[in-house]
Amino acid sequence: MTEPRGLADEILSECGNRLCIDMGFLTRPVMSLRRYTEEDVGDMRCDGTVLVMDARRVLEDYRKNPNRVSRDIGHMVLHCIMGHDSPPTDWAQELAEDMIVEYMLDSVNSPNTFIEGADDRT
Repeated sequence: MTEPRGLADEILSECGNRLCIDMGFLTRPVMSLRRYTEEDVGDMRCDGTVLVMDARRVLEDYRKNPNRVSRDIGHMVLHCIMGHDSPPTDWAQELAEDMIVEYMLDSVNSPNTFIEGADDRT
């Protein structure tokens, strides 16, 4: 039996690959990232070279909807591409940056990042 963190790492890899299939323009940045999970990370973080996500959150999100994990990867990669500060300097800036990134993901309308109910934001 695979340990939970090992399974979460496999899911993270598979979801990154699905994202690349759907959004070819993200292939280089996604595949350039070292992606892995850790225990009790809290929120995900990405510095442009490494993406770290909480193993428990990856497993929970994947069980609810596998697209959540793919979307989270795309979300973080787009923040890096857009040059958004990490961490943001204030809550209003963070909200604005998240809105931009989520709008971009909604606009692409990829089958592997679609989340039911997310379309009510546009």
